[in-house]
Formats: sequence, C-alpha cells, structure tokens
Amino acid sequence: MRASCRQFLDVTAPLIDDPMGLRLFMPGTPAWMFNDALGELRGVFGIHVAQLSAKFGVDIEDDLATIVPAPADDEDDGSDEAVPRRFWRR
Repeated sequence: MRASCRQFLDVTAPLIDDPMGLRLFMPGTPAWMFNDALGELRGVFGIHVAQLSAKFGVDIEDDLATIVPAPADDEDDGSDEAVPRRFWRR
C-alpha cells in the first residue's frame, strides 16, 4: 500500500507542481494521467482492504466498499481473494 502511494505521488507530483496546475481540472493529458493514477491507487487499496476484511472479519462501510472488488461469479475455489458478502455493510 505504501509503494502504491509512492507511485501515485511520483506520477501526480509533476502535474500538481506545474505552475499551470489548473490543467488538472481541464480535459487533456494531465487530467487523464491524474485520474488513471488515482484509479490504480484505489484498485490496489480495494484489494488490500478486501483481504484485511476477509482475514480479520472486519465490516466494510458502504463508501469504502465501492473500491473493493466484487466477488467472482464462478464457483468458490477456496481462495480468500474476494471478500465474502457477509462482511459488506449495506
């Protein structure tokens, strides 16, 4: 998770430090790069939150559950890759 945060900052710091930092809020490459990096960060955190929830039986609040990957549709293969729905707070 720390490595993912460092990667996010490495990608976005030049965009934010740019004297024309407002470009992040305009359509184009800087906004795309920022949104791409943010999506990747959310994906990594979602996987780790799911694993922590499954391992320790911690409920996940609705807002945080939006980044948790959905359980696989196929049969359970015995792995703890997805968070059982019982741990999702709805």
